[in-house]
Amino acid sequence: MEFYKAEKINAHITAIHSLTGEIMYLAEGTEKTVLIDTCLGVGDLRHFVENITAKPIMVLLTHGHIDHAMGAPEFKNVYMNVKDIPIYRRQCHVKERRGYLQANLGTVFEKTANLNYVESVPFMEFQPLIDGMEFDLGGLHIEAYELPGHTQGSMVFLLPELKILILGDSCNNSTFLFDQDTSPLEEYRDTLKRIQLRLDGKYKHVFLSHHVMEVSVDIIGNVIEVCEDILQGKADDIPFSFMGMHAYIAKSCNERFERTDGKAGNIIYSKEHVKMFPKNFLWGGAVAANQCEGAYQEDGKGLSIQDVMPHGIKGPRTEKPSEDNMKLVGIDFYHRYKEDIKLFAEMGFKVFRTSIAWSRIFPRGDEETPNEAGLQFYDDLFDECRKYGMEPLVTISHYETPLYLAETWNGWLDRRMIGFYERYVRTIFKRYREKVKYWLTFNEINSILNSPFMSGAINTPKEVLTESQLYQAIHHELVASALATKIGHEINPDFQIGCMILSMPVYPLTPDPGDVIRAMEEEHKHAMFTDVHVRGEYPGYMKRYLREHGIQIAFDKGDAEILKNTVDFISFSYYASVCATADQRKDISGEGNLFGGVPNPALKASEWGWQIDPGGLRYVLNQFWDKYQKPLFIVENGLGAVDRLEEDEEGNLTVFDDYRIAYLRDHLLQVKEAIEDGVEVMGYTTWGCIDLVSASTAELKKRYGFIYVDRNDDGSGTLERYKKKSFYWYRDVIASNGASLKDGSEEADI
Repeated sequence: MEFYKAEKINAHITAIHSLTGEIMYLAEGTEKTVLIDTCLGVGDLRHFVENITAKPIMVLLTHGHIDHAMGAPEFKNVYMNVKDIPIYRRQCHVKERRGYLQANLGTVFEKTANLNYVESVPFMEFQPLIDGMEFDLGGLHIEAYELPGHTQGSMVFLLPELKILILGDSCNNSTFLFDQDTSPLEEYRDTLKRIQLRLDGKYKHVFLSHHVMEVSVDIIGNVIEVCEDILQGKADDIPFSFMGMHAYIAKSCNERFERTDGKAGNIIYSKEHVKMFPKNFLWGGAVAANQCEGAYQEDGKGLSIQDVMPHGIKGPRTEKPSEDNMKLVGIDFYHRYKEDIKLFAEMGFKVFRTSIAWSRIFPRGDEETPNEAGLQFYDDLFDECRKYGMEPLVTISHYETPLYLAETWNGWLDRRMIGFYERYVRTIFKRYREKVKYWLTFNEINSILNSPFMSGAINTPKEVLTESQLYQAIHHELVASALATKIGHEINPDFQIGCMILSMPVYPLTPDPGDVIRAMEEEHKHAMFTDVHVRGEYPGYMKRYLREHGIQIAFDKGDAEILKNTVDFISFSYYASVCATADQRKDISGEGNLFGGVPNPALKASEWGWQIDPGGLRYVLNQFWDKYQKPLFIVENGLGAVDRLEEDEEGNLTVFDDYRIAYLRDHLLQVKEAIEDGVEVMGYTTWGCIDLVSASTAELKKRYGFIYVDRNDDGSGTLERYKKKSFYWYRDVIASNGASLKDGSEEADI
C-alpha cells in the first residue's frame, strides 16, 4: 500500500499527503531543501523525498506529536523546539504509533501490515529550533516563529518570498486544546494576538497540516474570535471523542472539520482542562552529595562530618570512618551520575537539586587552593544536567562540612568559619557562573537548633553546648549566608540565591489560649532564620528572647550591614507538622518529630513516626507568602517507606508504591490550592528522587525515590536501578504540568 503521495503546489513547494491525512511540505531552493514535518515514521519517507529532490535535506518540525515528528530518525539534520522533546520521547515508540494508525484507519489498518516502522529513538539529538531563526535555501528563505498552545513548543513557518505561512497544527480547523500538553485557553488567545501582530501583511497564503491544505488568511483572527466565544459561553460545544479523550468542538463543522458558517479555524477543547501550575514551574527532584555520591576518599576528597556519622542523628559519631557507614558508598552516584541523570530526564525534570561536597573542593576546608578534580566532577555533573535541559539547583552546604573544620575550629562556633566559607563560595560561584543559576546557601539552616554537629559542625557535645554558644554559631552562619548572597550577586547578577528552611508548622494542641501562645513561641524559634534572610535583621521577638535568656551575640563591625544582603527566594523542606501545648502533662514529643512537638491526634503517621499532613503544606505556603511576599520553592517533600521489589506483568522488577503516589498527589493538590490562594510558587523537587541513604537514620531501607537502588543496609546489593510505579506517575504529572493530578491514583495503606 502506498502511504505517501506528492502534490506540486508551485515551482518551490510540494505537498506530501499521508494515508492518515497528515500533510507535509517540501520547500526547495537552489541549494537546499527543507522538509516540514515527518509524519508517523511509517514507510520510507526519506526515500520518497529523495525521489523528489537530489538537494541536501533539512527537517523542520512544527511540533513533537506522534503524527508529525516520528519520521525524524530517518534524517540527519532535524530541528525541533526543545520544549517538545518530552512529547516526542513519550510518543515515539512503535506500539504508540501502531495504536494511532489503527484508531485512524479502522479496517484499512490491516493493509498497512507490510509497512516498515522507523526505529524508536527516544533520546535522538535534535538541533534546537528557536523563535526568529532563518534558513537560507538559496533564493528561498524560511523564518521560524514560536506559537505555543497546541503544544508548548509549536512552531509556524513563513516563506517570505512566496508569501506563504505554514501553520501546522498551531492554528487550524481543528486546533486541539484538550490534552496534557496544551496551554490554557486565555494564554493561547494572547499568543495568537501576538503572532497576528508580528506577521501582519507578510503572507497571502496559509497552509495547514490536516485535511484541508490551504485556508483563508483570516484563520488566525477567526480562531481568536473562537477563543473569545468559548470564554464568554457562546460556543456551540459539539461533543467530540478522540482515542479515549473527550472534549468539545467550539463551532459546528462537517466531518472534515470545515465550519458550517464557512469560516476557517476552530478549536476542540476540554472544559476541565486547566493548567494547575504556572507555565514555567520547576518540576524536579532533590538529593544531597553526602547521601548519594559515595567515593568518600576518591580524587582528593577529604573527610566530611558525615563520614563519621554512621547512625545519622540517632547515634554517636565515630572517630574515623567505619564500615557500617552507608554513606561511604551511598548509591555510587559519583560513578553512575550519567545513568541517573538520564533517568531523571526521562521523567521530564526541569530542575535537579543536588549539593556540592565542600570537602571535594577544599579537602580540609582551610586550603588556599581548591582541588581541581573535585571542581571538574561538578563541571561534568552540571554539563550532564544541562545536556537534558535540566537546571541545576545547588545547595552550597548540605550537612557535609569538612571534618577538619569541626575538629580544629569547632565548626561554626568559631568566626573563622565565615572566611573559609567565603573562599569556598567565591570558588564555586566563579567556576560555575555560566552553568548554575539557582543556589541555596545552607540546607535547613534552622536544624542547627536540634542537630548542632550535623548542621553546624559543632564538636562540643549537644548536652554541654550552652545556648549562648549555639546562638553565636547561628549568627556566624547567618552572616556567612548573607555574605554569600552578596558575593553571588556581584559575580553574576542573574544568580537566584535562596535560603533553605526546615519547615514544620506548629499547631496549638487545643483551643486553649495558652496552647496558642506556646505554638507561636515554638514557631518563632524557626521563623527567626527566615526573617533575617528576607528582612536583613533580627526580629523583635528574637531580640526579646535573647535578652530574657541572658544571651549576648558578638556582632563584629560590619555584620549588621552584611545581613542586609537578602535572598531572592525562600526554599524549604516540608514533611510533617506538630502540635504544642502549655500543659506539661501533655507535652510529650512524638517518635519521629525532628524538633520535638506533640503528635496531632487527628493525623496518621509514616512508618518512621512522621505525621502526614498535606494541608499543612498549603498552610505553610500561605504563611511564608503572607509574611514575606517572596517567591517560594518547595525543595524537599516525600515519603520514606520500606519498598518491596517484585515483578510486574511483563516480568520486569519494580515497586508498586501506590502509598508514595497517594502521599505526593495529596501534597501537590495542596500546592495547587496555595497557588489559587495567590501564593507565588517557583517549583517543587521531591526529596530523594532516587533511593539514597537517609540523613536522620543513615539507612537505605527508608526509601524515598522513584527509582529503586539495589543496595541494602548490610552493604549487599548490585546497585542496579529499577523504575518504580511512581516513576511513571511523576513523569505524567510533569508532562501535564500538574493537570493529571485531578485523575487521582490508587489508595494504599501507608
